[in-house]
Amino acid sequence: NDLDCASAAADAALALKATTDTYYLHGLVRTATRDYKTAEFDLDKVIEWNPMYEAAYVALSEVQLKLYEQYSGPTMQMRTLEKAIEKCTRALELNPQSTDALFTRSKALALQKEYAKAIDDVSRCVALGRTDRAVYVQRARYYHGFGQHQNAVNDLNKVLMEQPGERLPVIISGTVTDASGRILSGQTVGAFWHSVRHARPLAVGLNCALGATLMRPYIEELSRLADDTFISCYPNAGLPNPMSETGFDETPDITGGLVEDFAKSGFVNIVGGCCGTTPDHIRAIAGRVAAYRPRSKRDPLFTPLLAA
Repeated sequence: NDLDCASAAADAALALKATTDTYYLHGLVRTATRDYKTAEFDLDKVIEWNPMYEAAYVALSEVQLKLYEQYSGPTMQMRTLEKAIEKCTRALELNPQSTDALFTRSKALALQKEYAKAIDDVSRCVALGRTDRAVYVQRARYYHGFGQHQNAVNDLNKVLMEQPGERLPVIISGTVTDASGRILSGQTVGAFWHSVRHARPLAVGLNCALGATLMRPYIEELSRLADDTFISCYPNAGLPNPMSETGFDETPDITGGLVEDFAKSGFVNIVGGCCGTTPDHIRAIAGRVAAYRPRSKRDPLFTPLLAA
């Protein structure tokens, strides 16, 4: 195939004459073939021979992000991120307007949970004229991690409305983290809905953190407030228990019965499972909710929300 041909050509070029360009080409091909350690060696060699080779710094940073995905230990993961940020920063010293370096550095910063810095880098990309889908999608992810859901939705809308007259459906889900009833951004369920409703999502819902028992009052509240969209719900199989085989206590029958209550009460349209659920849990949920009509705007559960 084409990748095999490119690999053979890169090997031949490097064997014929070792230069910064042949090492750079070889590194790119090795990245494409997922031989990241060889790619790292190649690109390090380029930078060693020519410290002004801007593109090699960015390519080496991308390799570090791939190595991050392969490593499981936190020490090695931290080192790859630090190296990725360092090399992108060096590229930006050579060319402050390198949107490739800014974009790649933003990904490494986000993995360090430095969302504000990641947002700043991507926003600089936009200011420099890079406005492709990938930029807006990445920035939306960073805004979400930073708790700025409205900004995330605005960026997604730029992507969704890229083609005139076309709009892809959006499903937005929040996570209630504890008994306070607040999601990860610190908002109440009601505040969360009103901060994202301008996106006109196909569905809005809750997932993860709490099991269905503790999630019930919040999914009920959301189903009452979000009267112009569908409701999704993906609870965990109860609360975490490290002594359990799956890390959670609820059996498929228990979780299925709890989600059945949501369907019976008219709270939901889309259901599933999150942490601790297995294919058996999903089958149990599907079997238990099948007998009930999905939530509808015609239901008396809906009440108008007025503001003065």
